Amino acid sequence: MTDQTGRPRAHGAADLYTRVRPMLGRWAERVRIDEGDGHGPLGDPAPGPALTGQTLVDRDWLADRVADTVGRWDCPDLRTAGTLWWYSASVTVVIAWPAAALTGADGPDMDPRHLRGRLTGYGYLRSLRSERAVSAEDSARSHRQLCGEIIAGLAAVSGASERALWAIASDSLAGRMVDAVSAGADRGAAHTLTEQIFTAPLIRPRFFDLTADDQGLAAAVPSAVGEPLPAGGRRVVRRGSCCLIYQVPGEGTKCRNCPRRTPAEKAEGWTRMLADR
Repeated sequence: MTDQTGRPRAHGAADLYTRVRPMLGRWAERVRIDEGDGHGPLGDPAPGPALTGQTLVDRDWLADRVADTVGRWDCPDLRTAGTLWWYSASVTVVIAWPAAALTGADGPDMDPRHLRGRLTGYGYLRSLRSERAVSAEDSARSHRQLCGEIIAGLAAVSGASERALWAIASDSLAGRMVDAVSAGADRGAAHTLTEQIFTAPLIRPRFFDLTADDQGLAAAVPSAVGEPLPAGGRRVVRRGSCCLIYQVPGEGTKCRNCPRRTPAEKAEGWTRMLADR
């Protein structure tokens, strides 16, 4: 059913989430709020408090999330805590965007008025789901607007830079593009979608393929999300963002794909990533 512009009219999103769920793999729980969303009992992580989309953009609530993260992780400052919280939450916010765009003409409406979600028991954003599906174009617009509202709020309450938080959102979105292609999405369509959606303030992603050399060490070759994957290889996002976990006491190791690693550390991390594929 379409409106006078020829675009799909807004409608309920249950069928949309059923369609995209196979594309989400290990992230599928991030679009389930309760058992009424189907597919049996809720899985890991265990669900915590419920929330509305309007709560998600409330700056006092975001300040509470930052303060809670400071306490749970013993963060050295608010900037680190805000960055850590968004590093996880951004995946949940953008989780269905590529999968929906690559499998149909509609997508979730991320206007906060139509969202419901849950935290985890440890204060992170477990899941988020829209009650309304709109055209793919409008879905993309609403995703960008929601990210912008959350990022502006987190920057205001934590001191993290908006550019750094947009970089995290960009890497999270790029990772979901890779997941969608790995789950069978059309490679050409994925390449086109990447060209379309990664415009400022989102940062254009870089991808590379990991393959093992004669010594079993990973070699990283620049690639594109829609390129055929080399036999035995693994496609990953060349991250441009940092979660700052290494600044937390007792967590001094940077992530395996962290841009702050030295070249030798990156090579070691890539080898481990390839072994874990």
